Amino acid sequence: MLLSLRTRKGIVIFSIILLILISAAVGKALSVSSPWINFALLGGLIFAYIGGIFFFHRKLILALYLLAIVNLDYLRLMNEPFNVTVDILFSLTLVLLALPLLLTRRFRWHLAPIQKAFLLYLAATLICVLFSIDPLVSFKRWMRYASYYILIGLFLDTARDKATIEKFSLVLICSAFVPCLIGYYGLLTQSPSYTSANLFPVYGIDMVRIKSTLSHANTFGLYLSIIIPLSIGFLLGREDYWKNDRKLFLSGTLLITLPLLYYTYSRIGWISTAIIIFLVLVFHKRWRLLTVTPWLLGFLIWRMPTFITRWSDVIDPMQPDSLDWRRGLYAFSLKKFTQRPVFGSGPGTFMDYVAFGKGYSPHQLWIGSLVEVGLVGTLAMAILLVIVGAQLIKYARKQPTPLNLSALAIFSGLMFVSIAGDPFNLPSIIIYLWALISLATAEFRLLPGEPPGKAALT
Repeated sequence: MLLSLRTRKGIVIFSIILLILISAAVGKALSVSSPWINFALLGGLIFAYIGGIFFFHRKLILALYLLAIVNLDYLRLMNEPFNVTVDILFSLTLVLLALPLLLTRRFRWHLAPIQKAFLLYLAATLICVLFSIDPLVSFKRWMRYASYYILIGLFLDTARDKATIEKFSLVLICSAFVPCLIGYYGLLTQSPSYTSANLFPVYGIDMVRIKSTLSHANTFGLYLSIIIPLSIGFLLGREDYWKNDRKLFLSGTLLITLPLLYYTYSRIGWISTAIIIFLVLVFHKRWRLLTVTPWLLGFLIWRMPTFITRWSDVIDPMQPDSLDWRRGLYAFSLKKFTQRPVFGSGPGTFMDYVAFGKGYSPHQLWIGSLVEVGLVGTLAMAILLVIVGAQLIKYARKQPTPLNLSALAIFSGLMFVSIAGDPFNLPSIIIYLWALISLATAEFRLLPGEPPGKAALT
């Protein structure tokens, strides 16, 4: 027999108070011998506090997670070989809090095809961890994959009505405010904390690349390639998805994000944004805007000569560019792949295993996957991405809302640029992408006749 809501809340409150008292008692008793116990005490208190809010107001914790995660991308608590960042601890906290709900089947999303395919991918890559050249590093990376799986479940289980879905969509866009403010600060002060390496030695022109709170300018560019088209998609929505005051807010968001996208000097960010915006306009059938946009873009390029300069090494066949070393990296990586073709070198081991130059990341989704998780893991990833794409197409056809159309456009654009990049292995990018896909799935389940899954007991 199920416990009443009041009884369950009482148990949760009692457990939190008990955890705080035990943490305080143990910490006080042992802190004299080790400073790490004080750190553990503080961690226990924070975990108990977040846990209390999580069980009573899960929407708030998930909203804070989305708002904070993009600002924690580069904050490291421990360096090599573990590379523990604040966002890893934040994600781990969510996993630990949600794991009891998952094990007791209190999530209602277990019927969704995306989660089944993701579970297959987790099973396949866990096998690859067992054959890894560095099992500890691979298990750490696999745990990150598992945190995405649970994050999807949390969003699908929490977003049960249109109002909540709209609020989470708003939070996704609002997450850009702090990175943008810090990005403008970095642009004005040229602070090395918020900028990537200046491109002056390459092009002879002062090009300060803004990375803001993220790990690299390319990461910031890809992040903006999600926020900008999402704002445009909601702004162009034919239905009364958001009221006029929020449309004014979306216009303001575009005014502060578009200049920063330019100053990332991220070609992959530019290409991704252009493709996704094009798809958003096509999906919304805004043919006039599709006619005007190329002329507007041409005018902006004409007024911003550094844009052409940034592409000069690609345009000039006599000048070496990043495509040259990418081709060398790909060829070298494929040779390494043949040495461990079935299970790969293990998740997260690409740089140490391939060792091409100064530890380059894969810069290519599929080659990186083949090297790290072999044919087994890559096949599982292909199944997952095909099912995700098929589901997003289904959502957009049956329910062409701004959210569903934007999710399909963003997923398609990131899949395209994964030919010469690896956005799916950037935590800040993939977290926002999975959150967006989860919200689109949740909105589609509100359609009459669609199975919502079993209702959660929380």
